[in-house]
Amino acid sequence: MELLFELLKTIPDLPTDEVIACLDAERITHTTFQKSAEVLVVNANATLPDVRRLAARLSHTSVVDELLFSCPPSELSSFAQAHPLPAGGSCAVRVKNRSTRHHSERIIDALADVYSQYHPINLQTPDHEVRAVVTDDVVYVGRRLAEVDTAAFELRKSQYRPFFTGITMHPRLARALVNLSRVRAGELFCDPFCGSGGILLEAGLMGMTVIGGDVESKMTTGCTKTLEHYGISKFQLFPTDIGKLPEYVPDVDGIATDFPYGRSTTTKGEERMQLYERSFRAIASMLKPGRYAVCGVSEKQFIALGEKYLTLQAVYDIRAHRSLTRSFTVFKK
Repeated sequence: MELLFELLKTIPDLPTDEVIACLDAERITHTTFQKSAEVLVVNANATLPDVRRLAARLSHTSVVDELLFSCPPSELSSFAQAHPLPAGGSCAVRVKNRSTRHHSERIIDALADVYSQYHPINLQTPDHEVRAVVTDDVVYVGRRLAEVDTAAFELRKSQYRPFFTGITMHPRLARALVNLSRVRAGELFCDPFCGSGGILLEAGLMGMTVIGGDVESKMTTGCTKTLEHYGISKFQLFPTDIGKLPEYVPDVDGIATDFPYGRSTTTKGEERMQLYERSFRAIASMLKPGRYAVCGVSEKQFIALGEKYLTLQAVYDIRAHRSLTRSFTVFKK
C-alpha cells in the first residue's frame, strides 16, 4: 500500500524520521518514495489495522492517507479520472494548501467534478474523504485512512497533570522522542532522568513497560502520581543516580531522556561534562545491542561524549524556550 503521511511543519526532518522510526518499530517493511517538509510517501507492507496503530503513535503527522496519485496541479483532472475511488459510498474533498500560487477552491472543484460523478457529496459523514496536499509544483491526492489525535497532546500539557515543576517538555515532543527510540508496545522503555514524567507518560500510553530514574526522590514521587493519574500501571521508578541505575535495569529495549542542564533541572553541582559522560556510559550499558537511545543535551560539544559509547544516527536542534536550544541526538548501540 502506498501511504501518504501529511506532516506537521515543525522541526526540520523530525516528522519524516518519526514516521520511519514508527514503521521500523512496528516491523512494517517499507520503501520511501517521496519526502518533503509537507509529506512523506512510502510503499509499506501494511494493513488498515497497521495504519491505525501508526496513527495512534505519531505526534508530528496530522493524517495518514492511502495515496491515490501525485501530479502537477495543471493535470489534476486527468489524473483523478485515472485513479477512481473504491466503488460505492459518498465522498468529500478536503485540501491542505501549502502553495503560494494555487487556490484551494480550484483544487476542490477539479477533484469534486471527477469524483462526484460516481459518489454523492457528503461533507459531514462521507464514506470516502479525498484529501489533497497542495505545493507549488505537486498535488498529492489520497483517501483518508486514519487521523492523528493531535488535540490530545494539548490536554496532556504539564498544567493539566497532578505534578509538574519548572519548564517541562511539550507532550508532542516527548512522544516524538519515544518514537525515535523505536520501542513498541510490551517492550521495556527507560528514561534515566525522568523528572516529572512527561516522556514516561507518553511511552506508558503507548503500552510500553516504563522504567524511570531520577536523583531526586521528590521527582520520582511526583512522576508516580502522574503515571497513576493516566492509568499507567506497568512502571518502576528508582530515586537514584544515573551511574547506579544499570544495577536495577540491566537491559532495556530503548531509551529517551533529556539530560539535566543546571537551570530548571539539577546536576547536584556536578560539572556537565563529567555528568554527561557518566550518563552516556550508563545508557550504553543498559541498552540492548542494536537498539536506540535518544538523548537531549544542552550544547553540541557534548555529542562527542555519546559517540565514545554509541553510534550517532541523527541530531535535531530544538528551541526549548527563548534562551535555550537543545540538541536531541539519536544513538544506536
